[in-house]
Order: sequence, then C-alpha cells, then structure tokens
Amino acid sequence: MEISKVDMTKQRSDLNLPGLQVSFYGIPEHKEVVLREIFIKARHLVPHWIERLTVSELDNDVDGAVAQVTAHISYRFADIKIFPRMWSNTRTPEEMYWVLVHEILHIPIHQIVKPIQQLVDNYFDDGPAKDFIKETIMSASEATVCDLTRSLQEFEQSILEANHDK
Repeated sequence: MEISKVDMTKQRSDLNLPGLQVSFYGIPEHKEVVLREIFIKARHLVPHWIERLTVSELDNDVDGAVAQVTAHISYRFADIKIFPRMWSNTRTPEEMYWVLVHEILHIPIHQIVKPIQQLVDNYFDDGPAKDFIKETIMSASEATVCDLTRSLQEFEQSILEANHDK
C-alpha cells in the first residue's frame, strides 16, 4: 500500500512534550484539539528514541485503514497518517485514543520487523515463498500490536476499577 508523504507546505502546529515534538500538518483546529489530548495522554507509549512525530491527515481512505505509522529508525522520527475514516460519526474520542495507541505500538515493533523484511527482500527471489514469508511477518507484527493494545486496554480498565473501589 503506497501512502503519500507529509506535505510540509501545509499549515504546521507543534506540541512540545518532554523529549518529543509532535508536529501536526494541515489538520483542522477542531480535530487537532482532539489529537493533542490523545498524544498528551499516550506520550509514555512513544519509544524514547523517537524525538519527533509528524501527524497529518490524508484526503482518501486506504485499504480500510483508520491510521498508519511509518518509523524512520535512523532519523529518530515517525509519521502518523490519519485517514478520513478516523473521524467517523460513530467513533468516540476514547476509540480514537486506542486507534492511535495501536499505531504508536507499531513503532517499537518496526525495529524488529524492518531488518527481517530487508533480509527477505535481499536474499529471496520473488515468488510464492517470498510472498508467504512477507505476509507471515506482517501478520505476526499486526497480531502482536493488537495483543499489546488489548493488554493495555485491560490494564487501564483494571486500574480504573481499582480506583473506583477505593
């Protein structure tokens, strides 16, 4: 799936958090307010090696995705693209939070997945075996991120319940 790069000519707004700069490109103010709150709450999940995170909104949906992240390990930053589907009338701010937590959790997994993908690309000829290996890597990566997201949801819920019982 080919995703366009961040349009650096669009309006930019920054959120400076301890050790992390989040830059919003071309996102309308009413949406940016929601996203700022999410990133403030989720800051602790962004790996410490990420110094800059860019967030932009695309005009078209891609393959049923709500958002997508690309980590640039060598340059210590990541891009999060938000698709129109994110702003569905039925999606609550809490659901948006968990969508973005899911994307953030892809960042540290990317450190493991990318070198393996490069090995497969460099040492396997195109064909069914290579396609199977690449699909297996992507499925395992996505399943891991989904499991981690669910575990965090359950952990957060248990803390809320424990605090409520006090």
